[in-house]
This record gives sequence, structure tokens and C-alpha cells, in this order.
Amino acid sequence: MNGKMMLKLKQNVSNYKLFENIRKKHLTNKGNALENNLDILDDAECVKIDWPKENKKPYVGLVKDFFHSPFTPWITYWPKYQRYLEHNNIPYEFFNIYSSNWIEKSKKFDIIIWHTEGEPAAQWNAKTKIYLLEKHLGKQCHPTFGEIWFYEDKIRQYYLFKINNIPAVDTFITNEREESFGFIKSTNYPIVSKIATGSGSYGVELITNKRMARKYIDKVFGSGRGTYWTYLKQKNYVYFQEFVSNALYDLRIIIIGNRYFGYFRHRTKNDFRASGSGILEKTAIPKEALLLAKEVKEKLEATTLAVDVIKSEDQGEYKVIEASIFVQVDTAEQLKVDDIAGYYEYCDGEFTFKPGKYWIQELSLNEVMINWIRNSKK
Repeated sequence: MNGKMMLKLKQNVSNYKLFENIRKKHLTNKGNALENNLDILDDAECVKIDWPKENKKPYVGLVKDFFHSPFTPWITYWPKYQRYLEHNNIPYEFFNIYSSNWIEKSKKFDIIIWHTEGEPAAQWNAKTKIYLLEKHLGKQCHPTFGEIWFYEDKIRQYYLFKINNIPAVDTFITNEREESFGFIKSTNYPIVSKIATGSGSYGVELITNKRMARKYIDKVFGSGRGTYWTYLKQKNYVYFQEFVSNALYDLRIIIIGNRYFGYFRHRTKNDFRASGSGILEKTAIPKEALLLAKEVKEKLEATTLAVDVIKSEDQGEYKVIEASIFVQVDTAEQLKVDDIAGYYEYCDGEFTFKPGKYWIQELSLNEVMINWIRNSKK
């Protein structure tokens, strides 16, 4: 193994150990850090729903997510869900979906609320159980199986973009070795390589020439290429994306019902990736970008969707990079215009800014309840 390969392996192992150490520490504490940092929840308006008297309220099973929180407990989702349920007097109890008797426990609930973790093993667990909950146990879930099917899977997302004629950044995906070699002979460099499951710029690399691409393909279609998930290799697929030149930022737009939030993510000086940089700018969002995000949400039929778009100064139009049903949120201010927190409301082809501070988790759960009311009237 040469020096570069050894360095890459050490980086992969180091990244995953960091994730695991955070996870283990937080699970050991069982959320104690979170319990002591709930003041930030009140830094937002409560989301209230006008519940019809003739409609019975559902019994909610609330799954606690612990993955994010030993150092930043306010990122965790379940306290926002809990606050919404309590303010609206909706009955609930915490549901341990990880236990061996989860099927028996699930039977008492009408709706299951679960902020699922993003890593591949966790997604396998979530997709398995949400499918069974919806298709065989008759439960309503948030997220739905249709939403969780494409969550944290860039390949599935791109197929949906293509089928629905959504303008996305040019992407080449194949499970064939020879087709991969044919592509790298004719493409323009650099190109961006991604693994199917990865967030915050992890698993995203820049391939600058044909020789580098050939080595990459040989590894992927050979023994497999290591990822920062040390238990998972990239095997028998490539995901090559056009490198969008002259784009110093990308734009994340979060849509919940008729509310639109978002912010710009800028690149660091020596990195081509904006996602994961931590350099955010919350200011007015162009209408063109908002309309594109609206199209994506409608075609993917998601309750809540964060759409990442990018615009090249050369091409002059926004294109979709990827989408997510969950995003890391550490503040109730996911949009600011003239330094005022709020959101855009869409009506008759126009987006109107309205001030206010809200947790997007509460707004998402409100949409779930609106759907529950609507379906119970049928």
C-alpha cells in the first residue's frame, strides 16, 4: 500500500471513529446533555393547529433520536416534536423502535414520528421498519416509506429527478465497468465523484484527470473502494457529477407546506465543496431558485423537503444537486431577509416574506396532523 492510499485509509477510519465516539458518548448519557439544554426551544413561536371537534386526535409514538447531540444537543429533533404535541394536547408516548418487541409496541399507536439517522446501517433499519409499519401494520409514519426510500441515497434521488424531468446537475451513474471506462474517455475534467450515502461533503471527491478516474473505476469494480463508513465499500457503481464552474456557493431551500426557508452555503478558500463548509449566509432568496425547489417538492411528494441547488455564472440557470427530508437545524432562524427572521409564503405565483421564528420540526409535524385530519374526513 503506497503512502497516499495509507493516508486515505487513515482519514476514513478517523472520520468514522469520530462519528462512533460521538454516538457512543451520547447514547451512554441517554440524553442527559439534551435534558439540560432545552431553553433554546422557547426561542421560537409555538405552532398551533385548529383541531376540528369532530375529529379524534391520534395517539402518537415518538421515537427519540440521540445521534447528533453530545456537543450540540439543540440539533436533536424529538424535543421540538414533543413541544408541538404538548402545546396542541395531542396524546403521545415515547416509542423504542429499536427493541426486539417493537412490533407489539407499535400496535397502540396511530402515527409514528421518527427522525432517522443518516448512516447506511441506520437507513436499512428505518426503511425496513417503516415499510412494515405502513404496509402491514396500517400505521401512518413520518417520514413515509416513499420519503425514506430516497433519503440519504443520491442514486435513487437522481433517478427520480430524471424520471420527473427535474433540471439537475449533469450526472453519470452506471453499474457497468466498461461503460464507466467509456465515459471517462470522453468527459471533461474535473468531475465530481460521490458515494450513494454521505452528507456534509463526506464521500465527495474531485477527479481531475483520466488516469485518476481509471484507478477509481478499477478499485470500485474490483475489490471495492473504502468509504468513510468503514463497514461499507463503494462496490460496482460509479456516481460522477459535472463540476459546476464559477459557482462560489450553493443554496439550500427548505419547504414545509406553503412555507419556504433557506440560506446560501459558501465554499472555503481551498475547497470546491460548499456543503459542510459551515459558511452560511441568510438573506433574500431568488424567486427562480424558490420555484425550482417548489417543483422538486411537488414531484417528489414529500411533506418536508430541503432542496440543494447551484447556479453557474457560465450557464446562468439553477440546477438541483440533491434533496433531503431531514436537515441539521440548530436555530429557529432558517431564513433572514434584511436581518429579520421569517419565511416566504407562496400564493398565486408570488413569494411573500413574513416575519417569525419557527422550528421546522414543529411545522413538519403540523403538516402531518393536517394530513391526518384531511384523511379522517374521507
